[in-house]
Amino acid sequence: MTETTIALVVLQHGLWGNSAHMKYIHNKLDEAYGDSISILNVEVNEAKYTYDGVDICGERLIKNIYSHIEKLAEKNKKVDRITLVGYSLGGLIIRYAAGILAKKGFFNHVKAQWLITFATPHMGVRRPTTSVVGRTFNFLCGNMVSRSGEQLQLSDDYEDGRPLLDILADPDREFYKALELFKVKRVYANVANDRTVPYWTAGLETIGYYETPKSLQV
Repeated sequence: MTETTIALVVLQHGLWGNSAHMKYIHNKLDEAYGDSISILNVEVNEAKYTYDGVDICGERLIKNIYSHIEKLAEKNKKVDRITLVGYSLGGLIIRYAAGILAKKGFFNHVKAQWLITFATPHMGVRRPTTSVVGRTFNFLCGNMVSRSGEQLQLSDDYEDGRPLLDILADPDREFYKALELFKVKRVYANVANDRTVPYWTAGLETIGYYETPKSLQV
C-alpha cells in the first residue's frame, strides 16, 4: 500500500475541560479538510488531570502525539506537518509541548505549521493585591487548583527559583525558540468581560491597546 502524507491537528482543551469542549472546532476542521488531516482531540488531560501542572500535562500530550503518529503510520499515513491549537490552559500546555518536541528534534522531520491559542493566560492570572477581591482570588487560585494554580499564580519554583511561565517566556530557552519554528502563530484574546483571562494576559502584548491611556483619563 502506498504511503500518504497527512497533516496532524492537535486540539488541547483548558482547565477542568474535556475533549467535548473542542468538538465544534473538531467538526468544522473535519468538514473543511476531510481525510487530508488527522485530528487529535486530546483526552489524556481531562478534568482533574488538568490540576497536575502545565509541564506534566505537556508531557502527557507529547506521549499522546507520538502514539497517535505511530497509529497513523500503521495505516500507511505519514505525518509531515503539525498544527497545535490550545484553549485557555491548553495554550500553555501546547507551548510547553512545542518546546520539548523541538528539543527532541521532532520538528526536524515534521513541519511546524500553525500554533493557535484562545483566551490563554500567557502571563498567568495573578491579580493586584491592592483589593480584597484580588487577594482572595490569588489565594483560591493558588491553593485550590493544585500545581496548575501555583503556576498560574507564578508562585511555583519550577527551576532555580523561577516559575514555569517565566521559563516559557525566556528568549534563550527551548520553549520560546520553538515558537519561531511555526510558520503561522495566532493569539486570540477577549478585549472585554473576560474576568478569568483578561486581555493583558491572553494577548501577549506589552501595550494595553484596549485600555484608556492615563493621559486621556478624566
